Amino acid sequence: VILKLMISRDGKIQQVDYNKRADFNSLNKAATRAVKNATPYPPAPKHLYGESFEVIMPIKFRLAG
Repeated sequence: VILKLMISRDGKIQQVDYNKRADFNSLNKAATRAVKNATPYPPAPKHLYGESFEVIMPIKFRLAG
């Protein structure tokens, strides 16, 4: 799963979209839940301009038996 996140300057997720979905919807939902549960993210450094930032976040799932 590859997610495209829009994150505000203060580290809050504003939007979550998919750049690439997994074949199984349960994995897509798990990836979205994981990035939302990890909030808030650290604030953006002061030298970066803008009020929000796009972040591409790949999430790999590995099946273990």
